[in-house]
This record gives sequence, C-alpha cells and structure tokens, in this order.
Amino acid sequence: MRLGGVAPFEDGATLSFVASKERADRDLLYAIPRFRMSLLPLVAIYGEAASGKSTLVGAFGAIIEMVREASFSPLLSLSARSDVETLSLSMVIAVDDRLYEYVVALQGARVVKEALISARSSSDEVLFLVEGDGPTPVVVPSIVTASHLLRRFDEMRANDIDAIVRALGGAICVDALELLDNREIVVKKSTLVTISDFLEIISDNPSSLLKSIMTGGMDEDERASNDQVEANEGSTTTLSLRELSTSEGALVAISSLLVGQIDDLKSGIVLIDNFDALLDFRITRFLLGKIAEGVKVGGLMSIVLVMKDTVFFDQGFFRRDQLVLTGGSGDNRSITSLAEISELRFDKDIRKMYVNRLFDSL
Repeated sequence: MRLGGVAPFEDGATLSFVASKERADRDLLYAIPRFRMSLLPLVAIYGEAASGKSTLVGAFGAIIEMVREASFSPLLSLSARSDVETLSLSMVIAVDDRLYEYVVALQGARVVKEALISARSSSDEVLFLVEGDGPTPVVVPSIVTASHLLRRFDEMRANDIDAIVRALGGAICVDALELLDNREIVVKKSTLVTISDFLEIISDNPSSLLKSIMTGGMDEDERASNDQVEANEGSTTTLSLRELSTSEGALVAISSLLVGQIDDLKSGIVLIDNFDALLDFRITRFLLGKIAEGVKVGGLMSIVLVMKDTVFFDQGFFRRDQLVLTGGSGDNRSITSLAEISELRFDKDIRKMYVNRLFDSL
C-alpha cells in the first residue's frame, strides 16, 4: 500500500509485504516465481502515538470502505498535506501468481486519476484508466470504483478482478480496543472447534469454557458430532465475555476473528489495530504462534498487527522484514522495515539502542 500527499508522511509512505532475502522462516512465505519474489503473510507495525500508525490504519480502512460503498468519499477522511495537494493511494494485490495495482488520486474532493494496472514481468498493462488534465477531468461514461469493474472485462479477467474486489470488500480492519465494547460477539458454530484450540492457554478444558460462555447454546446432536456442527455452516451463536477477564475476552474475540477469516477464505486481508493493548505477554505470544500456524494452512493471507509495546522486538519471533517502524519528527514521518537497516550489530540490545536513536516510536 502506497500513500502520497498524505500528512504526516511528507515524502510519501509504502507499507510492503515483499519479503527480503533473509533465510529465516522461509517456509512461511508465499512464493510468486513469475516475479521472482516472495510475500510476507504477516507484518507487525510498531509506533508510539502520533507516529503515523493511525494514518496507515485510516488509509487501509478508507480503501476498503471505498470498494464496499462504490464511492470515493471514504478517502476524504485522510488528511492531505494542503488544500492543493494531490492525495494518492494505491494497493497492489496478489491473485494467484498475478499482481494487480489499484490507484486513486484526489485533489480536494475531485477525482483526478483512477487506474487498474496488471503487473507483468516485462511491462505493465493498464486495464482501466481515468485521468484528469487540468481543472476538468477527461469526460468518460462514468468514474467507477473497483466494485464496478467486473462488467468491463472478459470472463477470464473478470475472475481476477472479482478476487480483488472480494479481497478488499471482505477485508477486516478492527481496533482491538473496540472489540470488547458490548462484551458479546457472534460467531459461526462451524468455527467453534477451531476457536477452542486458541483457548487452551487459558483453560484445561476449552470446549467446556466455550459452552459456558455460549448464550445461544447447542443442541445435543450438535455437541455430539463435530461434523454436524460444521454442516450447520450458516448457523451462529453468541459468546458472552462478561465473566472473562479483559485479556481472556480479547483472546476469544481476536481468535474468533482470525478463525472466521481463515475458515471462510473470503478475504486474505486482516488488520488489527492496538493488537497488544488488551493482552498480557503470555497470551499475545501464544496468539502470534497460532497466527503463524494458521497462515501455513490457510492459503494466501495478509495480516497486519499494529502495536505500541516493543516487548517482542527482541524476542526473535518475527523476521527482520516483518518488523515495520513508524516514526520521525515533525511532519516528516516515515515507514521503515528493520530489514532496510543494514548497520545493525547482531547483539539484540545494541540493535534496540541503535534503532531507538533513529525512531522515536521505540
């Protein structure tokens, strides 16, 4: 995802899932041989308040809402650097072994560019383009958003565009601090068996724990057979988190969110803001392990975890290119992958001290 003309990133910003050449945990990467590249299934963004994290989360949510609503208005929530600044946002999405880039640029409330580009190993192909030249946009039948693109392409290409629309339209962007507002969550009964695997860290009998917090309940036949539970794919139940601690409730809420995405495979994009805000260290580390297990078997997934606590920075849990730092000074914030900083020594304490001098987020 690329941002241009957006405060506080004076020089623009790019959040990349492209893996570096390091060898650690290469079995967790998604290879795209056509482009001789691999993609990261998980990126962790670290940064303190006002370091630029909220802008990234807002941009991510804006492009999702734009596709869902078939409207550019969600992008107006982003703060342009000035009234005359062109605000641009693009997202590159992998569909099997193909890469597509969707680009939107606004000047004030006016759309000056919208494009859909198919990346090729030799040269890119522009599939759709609307550009404004000067004060008046080029006259075209309509300026459309991604959710309207299907009817513009042949059936083979439409399948890829449909995958893009489903990925963005079905993506999840949530704030962990808001997950527990009503202390109740609705989950599909077919996912309960998998959710119980996440609860083993807080209960010796996770199945009984789930049963105790279910307000909808299951009938005897459903409890007797997991196959029958999975057969009722459309049926849901409500889990009440009132009797659980804050950290335990967050575990249930976040695990149900992740399991639902992996189970449905409707979208490979999940962003969780304030991921570590409600979780203790033990549960957070456990959840990260479960996420790693999930991406191994769940197909192409892109998970973004936004955190403030640097407790995992020295844990060796993430690859260097999975650690993204936001920071800087004044209006010139930046996004930097740890893999881009080559001067670091191997000693972890020295590494943290060194990066601390560069980024106020640490």
